[in-house]
Amino acid sequence: MWGWVLLAAVIGSIVSGLLIGRWVALVVPAVLIPLFYIGLRYGWWGDGVGDGWQYVGAVITVVTMAATGGAVVLSRGLRR
Repeated sequence: MWGWVLLAAVIGSIVSGLLIGRWVALVVPAVLIPLFYIGLRYGWWGDGVGDGWQYVGAVITVVTMAATGGAVVLSRGLRR
């Protein structure tokens, strides 16, 4: 079930890049994705994490930030 929440955070980050259209939108995935994993780790929600969760979280954060950056570039290009 929590995979859907992570997917929503990823999609929400990319959409924020499209809607905001500024580089400040990179703050959204830089905060949302680590917050999701920290919450899992400390039992704020979900059933915890498995081995190697730090690496998975870091990769998903970097990929989401890159996708959000691409969305910002696309948004800026469409507005010109």
